[in-house]
Amino acid sequence: MAEIDTPNTPNVTPVRKPKTKYKEKPREEFSRQQNYCCAICRHILTSSAAALVKDGNHFHDRVNPDGRRFLIACFREAPGCQISGHPVMANSWFDGYYWSFALCANCSCQVGWHYTGDEEFYGLMIEQIVDCQTGSAG
Repeated sequence: MAEIDTPNTPNVTPVRKPKTKYKEKPREEFSRQQNYCCAICRHILTSSAAALVKDGNHFHDRVNPDGRRFLIACFREAPGCQISGHPVMANSWFDGYYWSFALCANCSCQVGWHYTGDEEFYGLMIEQIVDCQTGSAG
């Protein structure tokens, strides 16, 4: 079974403060329908049509309690993902939302998190998704 990278991964060097704030991609970059795939097995996870602005941005730079930094992109849906684990409120990066793991439905590697609250959405790790057509990072 694939190792799952949790938001509380031990044995990492703490990061004090993110230096870069990521802004939402301009809408014109989403004019071409893009499918995003798992970086490991190239299974289609979601598309640019499902891109979501959450808390003012599509991209979010987050650091977990152990100091591991994640750049995530938010999507309304990710049909190529499977949700794993019981929803947890502790250490959520979005106020009022519970998180569970989002795994690639094909190879089971962790590609991000699924959030539930007032609405449901996915936060997918940029390092774990690629543009299916070009192979470049999400």
